[in-house]
Amino acid sequence: LFKSNSDLKSLFQGFKDLKTDDELRSNEALENHATLVMTTLDDAITHIDNFDYVSEVLRKTGASHHRFEGFNSENFWQIKDPFLDAVKVTLEDRYTDNMEAIYKIAITFILKTMVEGMEDHRNSNANTIKAADT
Repeated sequence: LFKSNSDLKSLFQGFKDLKTDDELRSNEALENHATLVMTTLDDAITHIDNFDYVSEVLRKTGASHHRFEGFNSENFWQIKDPFLDAVKVTLEDRYTDNMEAIYKIAITFILKTMVEGMEDHRNSNANTIKAADT
């Protein structure tokens, strides 16, 4: 993710100053964040048949990113290709055109829902601030 999107790394306080791949691989903050991301993705995919639950989890996750200075909703999309590459490597010979199509649909839904959650949160806050100013 950070090899192809080095600008994204600068948004993370815990590992933005790390220079080498070895430093990144051994960084506890990055490991914790990666685990959190993968847990969220796994939860969404595991419960994909429960739209209301998955939508709520993803929208809340997206909304929670408002607190990171410089992070915008479009940043979520930067994980799409690295995620799909990881799926391909993990599934090895079980990776088929059908599996690729399924995972593309799943990750697009996941990221779109997180974007909506973040944007809705920002719009809600903007409306609250406007109402307070009037």
